[in-house]
Amino acid sequence: MIYVIDRDRMGRFQPNGDTVVQRIRMAGLGLGAMAYWNGHVFFACSDDFLRDYAVQNGQLTLNIYSRTRFEDPGATPSVSANGNRDAIVWAIATKTWNGPGQPAVLYAFDANKIDQPIYTSEQNSKRDRAAMATRFVIPVVVDGRVYFGARGEVEVYGRLK
Repeated sequence: MIYVIDRDRMGRFQPNGDTVVQRIRMAGLGLGAMAYWNGHVFFACSDDFLRDYAVQNGQLTLNIYSRTRFEDPGATPSVSANGNRDAIVWAIATKTWNGPGQPAVLYAFDANKIDQPIYTSEQNSKRDRAAMATRFVIPVVVDGRVYFGARGEVEVYGRLK
C-alpha cells in the first residue's frame, strides 16, 4: 500500500480517525523509495511497472506507467533535471532474489512520458552491460554522470564523446 498522510496531523491522537488521506493498493511489495519532480512522484514496487503519480490537492493520481516491469525487489528511482526541463527518471533493475545473479540494468525514462525507456544499459550490451546486480541499488546523478553500486564495483555512466 501507498499511504498519503496528512502531515499537519501527524504525531497526535486523532479521535475521529487516522491521518491517512489516501490509500493506494500496489501490485507488489514496496521495498524502495519514491522520487519527486515537478508535481510528480515516481515509484516501482516489486514485480510491477515504474509508475508516475501526479500530486494534486494532497492526493496521488496515476498519470502513466512504463512498459518495463521491475522484478523483485522493484526499483528506487532518481530524477535528474535542469530545473523544470529535461528531466530523466533513472531506475535500476536488479532481480537478485531466489536464483542466480544477473547484471544490473540501468534504465532512463523521459520524466514527462515514462511509458518507454529512452536508454537501457542492455541496448548495447557489449559496451554498456553493468556488473552483477546487488539489492536495493539507488542511482545517484552528479555532474552528468549516473553512479550505482554493483557486485564488487561502482558503475559509472555518462555521455559518450
